[in-house]
Amino acid sequence: MRDGYGAAKSLRLRNLDISYLDGGDPKGMPVVLLHGFPDDAHSWDGVVKRLGSEPLRFLRPWQRGFGASRVTKRSARGGQAAALAQDVLDFADGLKLDRFVLVGHDWGSRAAHGAAVLAPKRLLGLLALATSYGQGTASPEQKLRQEEAFWYQWFFQTPHGQIVFQQDVNGFCRYLWSSWSPQWQFTREEYEATARSFDNPQFVDTVLHYYAYRWKNARGSPLYARQQKVIDRVPRVRVPTIFAYGTDDRCNLPELSIGNERFYAGSYRRVETPRAGHFIQREFPERVADLIRELLALI
Repeated sequence: MRDGYGAAKSLRLRNLDISYLDGGDPKGMPVVLLHGFPDDAHSWDGVVKRLGSEPLRFLRPWQRGFGASRVTKRSARGGQAAALAQDVLDFADGLKLDRFVLVGHDWGSRAAHGAAVLAPKRLLGLLALATSYGQGTASPEQKLRQEEAFWYQWFFQTPHGQIVFQQDVNGFCRYLWSSWSPQWQFTREEYEATARSFDNPQFVDTVLHYYAYRWKNARGSPLYARQQKVIDRVPRVRVPTIFAYGTDDRCNLPELSIGNERFYAGSYRRVETPRAGHFIQREFPERVADLIRELLALI
């Protein structure tokens, strides 16, 4: 099966079957693009289109629990950060990628940072969008504003919130799209095409576990204990990194990433994207394409 942005393929890994799009120059530099929640691999369509003439191979997996990507080993189920990061490395192993560029948004940013600290020698560079790494220098008031913006994460910790999410996944996720990027006028067709990826029977449990584990309200899988121990130390990232945020992001507030440069041992640049909300790559794909070019120039 093909669409305008690459072939849809699947790969059996040790703990999951992963679905992905493979496009661009098959002999070009591998660029792995990781979507977030609630989104899917087509989040990058506009970016890939604008980079179509570059000698790059674009690899876009669906995260575990999204689309046709399913965890096959029961003990590996869940959405903890270490699992998502290890999925990236397993995916690269499955495709025999020695070194590659990582681009990650939201969950994808956390997974990419995790992969960067677990296997720094394999990454050529990292572009992270919206979700920052480490704790910045935000004031107590700014931190409380971020707690307010994370209402959905606290909601998911309650039985009522879990029921509301389970009963209307599409309505809930559509609301997040519109509230996190208030100036973005997405079409019904764009949202519905993406929402098909939420029909995965593991989607709800993966999402709920991701946030429950993040806030120490659930246990992780022992299969990822070693990786999680490394990630939890928040070691400095040693690969060239660009972090981009939207000035109108209502999910991850821009001021929370101020001062995060101390978590990077390699080159690091924090980039403001005016008028953008949370879904930068969908709202301003040309800007993200330019940032990928900038990152490649550093390699």
